[in-house]
Amino acid sequence: MSQGVEECARELLEVVPLVSRFIRSEMRRHRAPGLSVPQFRTLAFTDRTGGTSLGGVAEHLGLTPPSTCRIVDVLESRALITREQSPEDRRKVKLKITPGGRRALADARRETARSLAGILSSVGREELERIMRAMAPLRAAFIGERVNANS
Repeated sequence: MSQGVEECARELLEVVPLVSRFIRSEMRRHRAPGLSVPQFRTLAFTDRTGGTSLGGVAEHLGLTPPSTCRIVDVLESRALITREQSPEDRRKVKLKITPGGRRALADARRETARSLAGILSSVGREELERIMRAMAPLRAAFIGERVNANS
């Protein structure tokens, strides 16, 4: 591995957690009233994975299946998530986010983006352009990694 790649990796290890912490904090701050953090995380995970199972959510949250089931029950009662039987295997249930769940996430993301833009407003135009150009190869590298990890 070249020195440049290792230096970039060290820099990412320093900066990405700071950005992630800010985003997580803002997303939680802007979540819908009455929505707990585990409920919000369940919504976000279900939106990202589209058709996940209770087991998938439990693993993501680090909770037991019964605890996860209670979270999903509440989200379902609020019409934010639906349960659908898998057509391939009736024993499996897929979770789907509803339009109301998507709106709740979109609202939190919109407000979080505003907060993030406030932080980035202190960064110069040229630096912002460099950051934007750097996003494409990072996205491609990590999407490729995610695809390979799921294979």
